[in-house]
Amino acid sequence: MNEINLNKNVFDIRANYKIAIIPKDTLLFRRFHDNKIHPLMFFGFDEFSTSSNKENLKNDLQVWTTKKTIISTFLIVDGVFGSPNYYNELQFLYFIFSNEEKYYLDIKHYKNPQRLDFINFLKENNIDSWVTYTEGNKKHLMELFLFTNINKDFVKFKKYISSKSNPVLFDKNTTDKIIFLDFKDLCKTSV
Repeated sequence: MNEINLNKNVFDIRANYKIAIIPKDTLLFRRFHDNKIHPLMFFGFDEFSTSSNKENLKNDLQVWTTKKTIISTFLIVDGVFGSPNYYNELQFLYFIFSNEEKYYLDIKHYKNPQRLDFINFLKENNIDSWVTYTEGNKKHLMELFLFTNINKDFVKFKKYISSKSNPVLFDKNTTDKIIFLDFKDLCKTSV
């Protein structure tokens, strides 16, 4: 995940985007029916960006942590974190992949039969995770989608926090730990 192909003869999609560097020991949040490591995992950087699925919102909040630094493709352009002028590049990448326009929620949805093909396309282009804004994003909440072959090496489960105990479960937002760099600057930096 942290290797960068610097071969100038290879077009690298990542060169068009910023990179989100998520340091080791960053807290991540998730609502899901189990706390197992899966090949495809969405995480929020606070409790409010953990799920848009109404069924998952009934689940207790899971607190995870990064086991090592994660270098992820930041799929937001024309703005910075918190900027009202942003564009989610997920739709554009999907169009490159399929020559078909789709709403970004349809791309992320697990029932989309082409999602795995799209993920494989991204992996072939050295992208094995992304950070983007969540859907219906009124508060500029961001999420991490990990789809590496070795997610177990990057994240670990810490604990559950009961959703019945407190309406505001965990007043923490870990986006302030993320470092954003242009891809070309990452090539000059050792992480």
